Amino acid sequence: MDRNTAEAFVYRSYLEAQPHLSYEGPDSGKRHPELTRSLLQSMATDKQILVTGSKGKGSTALMLSQLLQTACRVGLMTSPHIQSICERFRVDGKQISDRDFVEQMEQIAPNIQQLMDHLPRGWYVSPIGIQAALALHYFKQCQTDYNIIECGKGVRYDDVNNIPRRYAVINTIFLEHTRELGATLTDIAADKACIITRGEEAVYVASQTDEVMSVIRNRAAAEGVALKCYGDDFEALNPVYTPSGMQFDVRVGTSYYCQLQVPLFGIHMARNAALALALAHDLLGEMDEVVVRRQLSAVVWPGRLEVLSRQPFVMLDACVNRESTEAVKETLKQLGMEKPALIVCIPQDKDYVGVVKAMASDVADVILTQAENRHYVFSPQQCEMLAREGVKVRWMSSLAESVAAVAGRPIVILGTTAIVPEARSLFIASRNN
Repeated sequence: MDRNTAEAFVYRSYLEAQPHLSYEGPDSGKRHPELTRSLLQSMATDKQILVTGSKGKGSTALMLSQLLQTACRVGLMTSPHIQSICERFRVDGKQISDRDFVEQMEQIAPNIQQLMDHLPRGWYVSPIGIQAALALHYFKQCQTDYNIIECGKGVRYDDVNNIPRRYAVINTIFLEHTRELGATLTDIAADKACIITRGEEAVYVASQTDEVMSVIRNRAAAEGVALKCYGDDFEALNPVYTPSGMQFDVRVGTSYYCQLQVPLFGIHMARNAALALALAHDLLGEMDEVVVRRQLSAVVWPGRLEVLSRQPFVMLDACVNRESTEAVKETLKQLGMEKPALIVCIPQDKDYVGVVKAMASDVADVILTQAENRHYVFSPQQCEMLAREGVKVRWMSSLAESVAAVAGRPIVILGTTAIVPEARSLFIASRNN
């Protein structure tokens, strides 16, 4: 195997089943996490931490990893990746090498192949299940103390939910992935609340609406699991936007950590840090404030309200739904950026209409474009849909063409993670020329 072959193996079963799957069907009718249950349970150690939510799963998992690394050896699995699948698997912050990724896949492939053999038509071994198997296998060889595993879009039918865990984290839940997870906020909360299972020591919960919190509390009571909740047990205080990110304080119980910083924008990033610090504090005890400040200030999370250029101003965010635009708009306001040009690269099956309509009054110009990654579907017809909604936009065939059309002006780029490496490469290249 080489890395491309190993990566292709992750998706092979799904791609073979795809022609027989209903795109509009819910996860309950398409996914079969029971296929990997025994395998993942056999690979797990006794110190897993699972992370779910609608937004901020990855950054919270990364911050938690950064904090636990001060005293432990930590495995981390997140998704999606930006440039290489190896970004998804890290030990103490260092991503797995191409060579180790291939070796790990070669070692687990026979077990996965056994699961693939003789599957009914339309059944498949989930790519996230294969990645979770590789992660657990790799982490065990690296002798990690804790493994932090990010769930996919849901939990109930996500293979990651097969993994035994001691703790879980639930970031803020909102209405998203309705096609797969359910039509209502209660449906989505019920899916993600499946991360709460009997035997866990505690589940750490971000700020939620009353509707979502009711679902979570009912599940926790039924499973006999303690909750640690934002606002009651921990919280971020005094968040301030600075030129280099957010500054804030965190309270965990009666302990205070002051003047912490993350090089990321948005009040939600301060809250994510509080969520991560609450669990780290409870696992490690009172932490040295200087160490906490150092670890959080070293967080790097590309494509999340990331400022790519200051002259002219260019900000990039992997925003694909209306809810996420609130953080974008607040950050622009706090940074004093008025009426930038907006470039949107959101596939036609995502909430591009909601994003553009939410941003329209805050920007001077809107361009829709497409990513080079053709696994996503973009179309000029998206402009026609927006025109029917009363929003005037224009279409351009690439990100580079779009940027050139508004060169010299402040720019905000919003879109699927497929556009993140393109945007970063484009502006890194321009800085180096």
